[in-house]
Amino acid sequence: MRSIVRSTRVAIALATVLVVLNLGDSRGSAASAHRVPAVPAQPAFGNLPLTFVANRGQSDARVQYVAQGRGYAFYLTRREIVLAFVNAAAAPSAVRGHAVAMRFVAANPDVAIDGDRKQGTVSYLRGRDASQWRTGLPAYTKIVYRSLWPDVDLQIEGRNGVLKYEFHVAAGADPSAIRLAYDGASSLTVDDAGGLLIGTSLGSLRDAAPASYQEIDGRRSPVDSRYVLAADPNDRDVGFELGKYRTDRELVIDPGIEYTTLLGGAADDQPGGIAVDAAGNVYITGFTQSADFPTTAGAFDTAGAVQTSVDAFVTKLNPTGTALVYSTFIGGNQDFDWGRRIAVDASGNAYVVGQTKSGDFPTTNGAFDRSLAIPPNCPRCFADNYDAFVLKLNATGSALVYSTYLGGTDYDDPRGIAIDSAGNAYVTGETASRDFPITAGSYQTLHHGDYDLFVTKLNPSGSGLVYSTFIGGTLVDDGERIAVDGSNQAVVMGFSRSPDFPTTPGAYDPTPNGGFDVTLTKLNAAGSGLVFSTVLGGSDSDSGGGLALDGAGNVYVSGGTSSLDFPTTPGAYDTTPTGGDGFVAKFDSTAARLLWSTLIPSSGAAGVAPDAAGNVWITGTASSTAFPVTADAAQRTFQGVADAFISRLSADGAALQYSTLLGGQNSDSGFDLAVSANGSVYVAGRTMSLDFPATTGAFDTVFNGDTSIFWGDAWVTKVDPNRTTSTPPAHANRRKVAPTRGLTSSSL
Repeated sequence: MRSIVRSTRVAIALATVLVVLNLGDSRGSAASAHRVPAVPAQPAFGNLPLTFVANRGQSDARVQYVAQGRGYAFYLTRREIVLAFVNAAAAPSAVRGHAVAMRFVAANPDVAIDGDRKQGTVSYLRGRDASQWRTGLPAYTKIVYRSLWPDVDLQIEGRNGVLKYEFHVAAGADPSAIRLAYDGASSLTVDDAGGLLIGTSLGSLRDAAPASYQEIDGRRSPVDSRYVLAADPNDRDVGFELGKYRTDRELVIDPGIEYTTLLGGAADDQPGGIAVDAAGNVYITGFTQSADFPTTAGAFDTAGAVQTSVDAFVTKLNPTGTALVYSTFIGGNQDFDWGRRIAVDASGNAYVVGQTKSGDFPTTNGAFDRSLAIPPNCPRCFADNYDAFVLKLNATGSALVYSTYLGGTDYDDPRGIAIDSAGNAYVTGETASRDFPITAGSYQTLHHGDYDLFVTKLNPSGSGLVYSTFIGGTLVDDGERIAVDGSNQAVVMGFSRSPDFPTTPGAYDPTPNGGFDVTLTKLNAAGSGLVFSTVLGGSDSDSGGGLALDGAGNVYVSGGTSSLDFPTTPGAYDTTPTGGDGFVAKFDSTAARLLWSTLIPSSGAAGVAPDAAGNVWITGTASSTAFPVTADAAQRTFQGVADAFISRLSADGAALQYSTLLGGQNSDSGFDLAVSANGSVYVAGRTMSLDFPATTGAFDTVFNGDTSIFWGDAWVTKVDPNRTTSTPPAHANRRKVAPTRGLTSSSL
């Protein structure tokens, strides 16, 4: 009978992350309570899982499994989990260590504890007596307590340097049986975000607020859940209260944000683009006016910006968000150098495109163009003269592989960069320069309008153009993003006000609609012709924010629209325009069919990227309390003038699976995102909020700018999709979840 019960069980995964706050600060301020990695992060190993080693005599006999590292140890026994922390950097007179036992109240004293996901073996060779050595001990990344309470299992695992636990409750079992006591804690409270704060002499431990869901008919349905403290605060124990749920379906409670970190100095800092490599290192570019912008020893340029000028920056952040791998200024002696977008190759070289008006912007020998284009007979005409730059930074951030100008004698503004497997760089943007460098035989060699879109392919050494072409009509045309398919054909997303923007027969919409339309254009591999070109929009203004391709060549576009007649598709998440919405659209590989298109209320969608399952992630800026969030959001209430958001749509565009706000009391925006090979999501944005929610242990948790003069900081957030939940459709359109409070995140 037991096996039947198990086959239909409900798993209540009361997933929490065990952390230390303010290590070495005995105040343990709840106001600064955010998550930190349990394991001190090392640049090379910060993203490795925790391992639990079976006890074969190397520890106390009561211990079944132990996980140890520098500054921490977790001991798993049948009656409790002991969390021990040491602050080696503390002063001799300060408290240097503390242990808390998370005890299982009224639990099964003979519970079976099994290792899962074997990671290898560990040996303990201590002392000279070989008989006391312990060799070949099995190590696991997951531990399961079987029937800790009646039909309730406890699962323990470490993900990316943090410890988390989940309770799995079988169908018909009573989740109220789950009760935890924290022996050794000085206090137990629940913060405004729903997290559990456990007071210690070193600071506060924090268990993230629970967020529950069930899998029903292939979709994830949220279930309300919260911590419930004992009536007597001296009891130091806690249980869980759940809303209504189906007891024949799995229920998971699991918060999703891994880290958020700030990045900046005392003046103004803003990111432009973000990329991620296979190891989970994050690369950010943008601009800074901060002389104290964080740089690293040995980087290409560690002395850059002043408050009267703007320098580009390139920063590489380690996989746990706790430290810089490298960080460098890049710029000249004029007042404007800006990193717009960034791409990374398999060797860790970073390709950056940006805008400069510096005559001494750093270039390299043999580069395509080493001089800022100056209008004839006007050597001091810098006012409106901006060139693009394209550069390749080596894997250590210490030197330029190549760096070149790209532009004509008028205004040039690059917006997007992509690379192919051979190291060719593809750049798009807008140009007012009629002498912008164009190659013979390219699709369009003459400049037609006030501003034309351009697409340029630069060879792997940065020494020459493979092709370069205009694309545009008689008014204004802009290139915002670029991607490259497996055939080295460039897909460009932009926007246009030209009534004669070039489109192709058979494209989804070959006729501009008025105002500004989003444009989507694909060039052949030689840059000599259009494979397809379509517009997307309504009768008002529409703009593009993000572009991505999937393995099948389908095209994803995000942006913002003021059009009340913006095209949406039946069954999409939201088909009711308000005149100020974000949008996400998916085209087939020929741009002949709009597979789906949905609005995102009260927002503008910037970056977009599909994951391996076809779900679509977006980020951007939410402008009101009407923005939709899901019950498992890290932050469910609108905080300031504007908040950043991170959301995931289902593969068919019909459901908002996950959606969270991210921000403080002022203005916050999401600018760009990237999805790694393992499905983690990385988002870059800008904040003006002193209380922007950075996570404890992240590289930088303190706002550095000055809101009185609109100087902000950049930030980076990592979301683990395995720790986010999903919301089922409430009805055919605008599937909203009433906002409630909650947040755990950090900033760079």
